[in-house]
This record gives sequence, structure tokens and C-alpha cells, in this order.
Amino acid sequence: MDQLERHCLAPDGSLFSKSTYYDVQLIENSEKKVLMGKQRAVSRWPRAVLAADASAEVISKFHFKSMKNI
Repeated sequence: MDQLERHCLAPDGSLFSKSTYYDVQLIENSEKKVLMGKQRAVSRWPRAVLAADASAEVISKFHFKSMKNI
């Protein structure tokens, strides 16, 4: 049983095979990367909205000034 645990079973003491354990670890790591990417995108969203608002304000001021000149 000791050899079986050492060579075939997951290192965390669960009864999963090593290959299944490592497959699950890969999936968890890739899901963490995806989640981190989504969190970064969400954190950047407010800055993008502020930048869009600022540029829209500049454009509207430009249009207003050009309309006064007509």
C-alpha cells in the first residue's frame, strides 16, 4: 500500500490518482488566471468610462465653440 500511495495516489492524501490530481491542479490554475484577467478588466472599466466622458466633454465644447462661430 505504501508503494501504491507513493507512486500512484495524489500527494495530498486524497484517493485520486496522481494524473487526475495534476489535471485538476492545471484546471484550477487556468481558472485562476482567467478570473484574475476578468478582475483586471473590471478594475479598468471605471477609468475607461471616465476617459470616455472626458473626451465627450471636450468634443461637445469644441462643437459648441464652432457653432458660435457660424
